[in-house]
Amino acid sequence: MSERNSERGAFILDAVVCMAKIHDERYFDELIGAGVNVIQVTATDEDEDGFDGTIRNFSRWHDAIARNKDRLMLVRSGEDLRQARASGRLGIVLGMQDIRALEGDLTLLPALVALGVRVIQLTYQTANAAGCGCGEENDTGLTRFGRRLVERLNEERVAVDLSHVGPRTSAEALEVSRAPCVITHSGVRRLCDHVRNKTDEQLRALADRGGVFGVAAYAPFLDHRGNKKPGLDQFLDSIEHACRVAGDGRVGLGLDSTPGRTPSNYTLAAAKYPEIYRGFGYEEAVIAPLDCPSTAYAAITQGLRRRGFEGDRLAGVLGENFARVFTEIWDG
Repeated sequence: MSERNSERGAFILDAVVCMAKIHDERYFDELIGAGVNVIQVTATDEDEDGFDGTIRNFSRWHDAIARNKDRLMLVRSGEDLRQARASGRLGIVLGMQDIRALEGDLTLLPALVALGVRVIQLTYQTANAAGCGCGEENDTGLTRFGRRLVERLNEERVAVDLSHVGPRTSAEALEVSRAPCVITHSGVRRLCDHVRNKTDEQLRALADRGGVFGVAAYAPFLDHRGNKKPGLDQFLDSIEHACRVAGDGRVGLGLDSTPGRTPSNYTLAAAKYPEIYRGFGYEEAVIAPLDCPSTAYAAITQGLRRRGFEGDRLAGVLGENFARVFTEIWDG
């Protein structure tokens, strides 16, 4: 029995699956079988920098969705979120984890929006034209271009993602944005002192402006004991802490799964961003049972129930909180 059936129709939205390349379409069936209703996919690839490469990747996603109309649908609005749930298809939200595709030109943004992009992260770890990533030692804040970008994203009703963004740049983006911002995939700095994790102050600032925080199932972010052996309990600890600080209605799931990742591309990424990977090997970076759809969402649901999450509180974390904030941003 799928988790969807066992939870009597619980709405599950995973705010990040890193899936620029569609390696195996059977993965969609795994997600559907696990009761997942909607995923936001990172539909861009660092190997295809720029506007043209992003257009190609988005086109591949459109092709995959068109070929699988019986089980996939593109999500652009709150109504589409509801349709995905009602139809039993897996809703696909197209997202970007950097602004390379814009090539410093905001006139390119409408073309990306027309192709369905609904979530854009301002920076990926390092500094760019918009501001600084959390991997920079000196975060100088949102640039003039970054301020214009946030304003244009608001106008285009695209969600502003602050997951890999530095603290000052994030704070300034929250001040500039007229719409709520989101942190789709991160961890809790109070429990694990990792550069990608967010402080209690950042969680409160996000929540105070109507945003939602997604907890990632990535071992380096959850290494609360510093022994490179975090498990489901540490993931659940992070959810509970985020709920205490930001509020139950401001926390969701952003597991940050990477289907198709190989040891070789993991090694390349770890060399490029050592502050993220922190010496974790390929096998150490993922956490059983959170490493595959067939076990992850059921384990999270059951684990939260054991910790007293029920009713609206449980439903919010599983997907309703992100569905609410995305609907507010996309539909205006």
